[in-house]
Amino acid sequence: MATAILLETDRVEDRLAQRAAAPGLLPAGGKALLTHVARALRQLSDIDKLVLVGPTAYQEQTGVLAQVDDALLLDAPVGALVEAACERFGGADELLLCRPNTPLLRPEMVERFLAHAPLDAALNLTVVREERFRASFPELPEPPVSHLGAERVVWASLVLVRPAALSGHRALLQRVLGEQLVHAELAKALGVGFAIKLSTGRASVDELARRLSDLLGAPAVIHFAPFPELALRVHGRAEYHLARELLEAA
Repeated sequence: MATAILLETDRVEDRLAQRAAAPGLLPAGGKALLTHVARALRQLSDIDKLVLVGPTAYQEQTGVLAQVDDALLLDAPVGALVEAACERFGGADELLLCRPNTPLLRPEMVERFLAHAPLDAALNLTVVREERFRASFPELPEPPVSHLGAERVVWASLVLVRPAALSGHRALLQRVLGEQLVHAELAKALGVGFAIKLSTGRASVDELARRLSDLLGAPAVIHFAPFPELALRVHGRAEYHLARELLEAA
C-alpha cells in the first residue's frame, strides 16, 4: 500500500494570482484543481493515505484540506519541502508523488503506472514524449522539453519512491523530485561530466536511468507514459483555461 503525496512546488503565474494563491487552489468545475486530483487518487485500492505537502496558502482552505488525510504546509524552497515530506512520511513502504495541479489525472493512469513499476525499483519516474504532448495539446505554449538522446520528453507528474532504499540519498532525491532534473542542480549529484552530457542531449533515457541506479545503489526506472495529461501541470493562464474547459465539459 502506498501513501500518496500531493506535492505542490509550482507557483501561480502573475496573471492568475488574483484567482488563487497556489496552482492547486485554482477553481474549475466548481472545485479546486487539487480536489479533482484527490478524487481520482481516492478511487485506487493501492492508496491507503493521501497527504498534501505545499505552501501555507492552503491553511485557510478548509474545504480543500478536507480532501486529504494529512497536510504539511511550509513556505519553503522546493528542496526543503521534499526533505520535510521525506522526514514526515518516509516511514511508508511506498510514496506516490503527484502534483495537485495535474487535474486531468485519471485512476487508470495511476493504475497502469503502479502495475509497471518493478518491485525492486527504488525510484520510478515518468516522462511523456513531446510529440504526444504536442499532438494532444497543440494550443498550449511550448512545454519544458528535455533532450535524452534521440528522445524529446516532458517530465510527467507521477513518481514512485521506496523510501527505505533511498534513506542515504536525500540530496539526490530532493533534486530529482523537486527540480525535475534541472541540469545545473543535478551536476553535484550526477557528476559534472554526466551533467554536461545530459544538458547537451547526449545522454539517453536508459543511460540516465543507469546513472541514477548506480548513484542510488538500487534500480531507478524511467517510464514512458502513454497519457499526455500526466505532463499537463497548470500554473499559467493557457494551461488553466484548457484544463478548466476540459473539466467543465466532463
